[in-house]
Amino acid sequence: MAGAASRVTDLEVGTGWSQRRLHGELHKELGHSPRMLLSLKRFSSTVEEVRAARPLAAVAAAHGYSDQAHLTREWRRFAGLSPTSWRRHERRA
Repeated sequence: MAGAASRVTDLEVGTGWSQRRLHGELHKELGHSPRMLLSLKRFSSTVEEVRAARPLAAVAAAHGYSDQAHLTREWRRFAGLSPTSWRRHERRA
């Protein structure tokens, strides 16, 4: 996520808005909090590496997850499957 806002405070500074206003505007326009949007962005940045069968611990480290288990929890949250299950599903499709 180099070059992109990776924390809510980075978004606040970038917009010049208060935390409250940023949260309100994003929720009004997109239906999600800034934290949720950043989590979705980070998750989506891992998809190609997971598809390419890069080791999950390496993917987790490269994208700022605390460990592989954290990456797996986020995958279950957003994709409904663990990264390994998703890979198997992608190969069959």
